[in-house]
Amino acid sequence: MREQFKTHLYRLISPTDKILLAVSGGVDSMVMAELFLNCHSNFSIAHCNFQLRGEASDEDETFVKNWAAKNKVPFFTTQFDTITESKSQGKGIQEIARKLRYEWFEKILNENGFDFIATAHHKNDSIETVLFNLSRGTGLKGLTGIQAKRDKLIRPLLFLNKEEILKLAVENKIEYREDQSNTSNKYKRNYIRNKVVPEFMEMNPTFESNMEKNIQRFNNLDTLLSFYLEKTKAEISEIKNGQLHISKSKLEALPQPATILFEILKDKNFNFDQCENIIANLSHQSGNLFYSDSYRLLLDRKFLIIEKIVESKEVLLNISPEEQIQLPNGILESSAESKIPAKIENSKSTAYLDASKLNFPLTIENWKDGDRFAPIGMNGKTKKIKSFLTDKKLSRFEKESTLVLKSEGKICWVIGHRIDENFKISSKSMACFIFKILE
Repeated sequence: MREQFKTHLYRLISPTDKILLAVSGGVDSMVMAELFLNCHSNFSIAHCNFQLRGEASDEDETFVKNWAAKNKVPFFTTQFDTITESKSQGKGIQEIARKLRYEWFEKILNENGFDFIATAHHKNDSIETVLFNLSRGTGLKGLTGIQAKRDKLIRPLLFLNKEEILKLAVENKIEYREDQSNTSNKYKRNYIRNKVVPEFMEMNPTFESNMEKNIQRFNNLDTLLSFYLEKTKAEISEIKNGQLHISKSKLEALPQPATILFEILKDKNFNFDQCENIIANLSHQSGNLFYSDSYRLLLDRKFLIIEKIVESKEVLLNISPEEQIQLPNGILESSAESKIPAKIENSKSTAYLDASKLNFPLTIENWKDGDRFAPIGMNGKTKKIKSFLTDKKLSRFEKESTLVLKSEGKICWVIGHRIDENFKISSKSMACFIFKILE
């Protein structure tokens, strides 16, 4: 078994990696500690005392501490007032305990140069996780069980089940502590372990081995789905100006578009119900907004446009001659020309303005509802900026991010779009300023 453990371990880490073992004192973690002692020298022990079982919790801490001292293994320990934390945060004890211990593990890892944290999860834990996820509602990812390696976390006992771990403890005379709270069904995972799994086993004695095979198949399907989604995402979406643009027509043509949209957006905290609602509204009038806690999605004419929510701030910048200003969509550079260039190209990103019409410092501002300017090419007729941007078929997000360049309160340039007729270069112009957006 030690050779089997070693083979499994070194699929997850390298022999030189420094590992922090999460050890409670129970049979799973003590077997893991003994296996590490025989197979991997560069490790330390971390124990959390959650103070949930009175003297028994303190005795667990002492037991693990003594084992570490006996085997000359570096030892870290801490105590948490878990009940108080649970009440103050309004969350369940198990949820709080998990949060506290992983935050502490991460702190030790960063401060002491550990490469990985190892926990003693095994096959039965993975089965229970799948059943727990099913009880709450889950997608395919929730059926893949516990992963052997995720970021800086490894589970080197996942190739063993509980029965094999107990057998190892007996055969090798490994001492461990019994946690009586494991017999209590007030915790959901304990209920699944003590009540639900035995019912399945009675119905089908091969339930656990069947679940192991199911979990492997679910993992294989998840790998295939991830491959398909990455390919599909590349075909139907692109990043423009820091925003994710998803083609509505291409998305709608796919099988199960709501499911595909959810898989694309779940890391942005949109839920499946929202994705179904978005798909149901694809053919409706554009302009609808959907929000997660950190992103917003716009139903535009041809695209779903997703951007991170940032605090809306009024922009008011002063710009002097021959200066560069950082804007959200690039750098605005100004340069003076004492002569009018032979060739003038007022483009979206460049504006040539008559120097005699400008009074510095100029300002860069958000446009406001009701603002008007005289777009060049309209013979001096004025137009509301709102109407001008709408006619250009800009999305709501693009309209919101548009800025204007002003001289003494008069709009010279709707930045990135059109200059004002009154500030253009004419036959009477002697000098000019060139404003250019550098991406």
